This record gives sequence, structure tokens and C-alpha cells, in this order.
Amino acid sequence: HPLASFNPEWTVRESILEPFRRHRPILRHFPATSEENLITALALAVGVEERLFDRLPHQLSGGQIQRAAIARAISIEPDIIVMDEPTTGLDVVSRAQIIELLERLQHTLGVSLVLISHDIDFIRRLCSETLVLRDGRAVDLIDRLESGGAYTQRFVEAGTW
Repeated sequence: HPLASFNPEWTVRESILEPFRRHRPILRHFPATSEENLITALALAVGVEERLFDRLPHQLSGGQIQRAAIARAISIEPDIIVMDEPTTGLDVVSRAQIIELLERLQHTLGVSLVLISHDIDFIRRLCSETLVLRDGRAVDLIDRLESGGAYTQRFVEAGTW
């Protein structure tokens, strides 16, 4: 739930800039000369109008707040981003847009994604390797869900975990 990760009293802009202000990374992909330049670059990277970042989190739609959360995550250009069910609760159009955004970020920023999801199609599209858990224990480590044990195959054939 991305809304829960934002301070409700801060504008989205303030929340996005907080990790950048704390860590002051040397940016490779967003060589901003100011915080405003960084915000402009991040808005463009995640596909939203920059003016949306001046709103409070509850004033954004589900897809917009998810994009803002992604902007905050990439603001320090991490090597890895961990995402738990990043498309849950989104409408079909927003879900597709977020998946396309994540694919694009993987390629343009070279960021690795660790995705936690029950959505097999989502995992297939974005992940090169999948660790399948059963009751909190690893049961399969597979490549693009092309193989795996009986437990994994049962869910792959059903199309859901």
C-alpha cells in the first residue's frame, strides 16, 4: 500500500526528496544541479506531471501514488529495489502502466528488482529468476517459471499462486 509509506502531512515532493537529502548520492542517470531539476527528471522518468508532486499523498490516485513511490525509490539511484505487490489494488490500465514503467527502469537505470507477488504474469514479465515459497520456505528457484517442482507447476498451470 504505497499511500501508507508517505507522511500524510508532507507534500509528495517533500517525501520524494527526503532520501535524496539524507543520502546525497552521486547521481549517474539524473545528474541534477538542484533539487528542482531532480524532481523534474523523476517526474519525467515515472511518467507523471511534476505538479502532482505538490499535492498531499491522499490527493493522488492509486497509480499516481505508486509512481510517486517509485520516484522516491529511484531518487538515490539504488542498485536494487524491493517491492511487495506493487500492482495490487490498481485498475487494469494503471497496472499495465506500472509494469511498463518497471521494465523501462530495469533497462534504463540498470536497477534490479526483487518483487514479491502472487501475480504469475507479472513475475514472468519482469523476473529472470523466481524463488517460490511454500509456508515461508523456499521450494523452487527457477528461471522464468519454465520449470519447477510439482507445487510450482500446479500454480503456474492455474495462473495464480
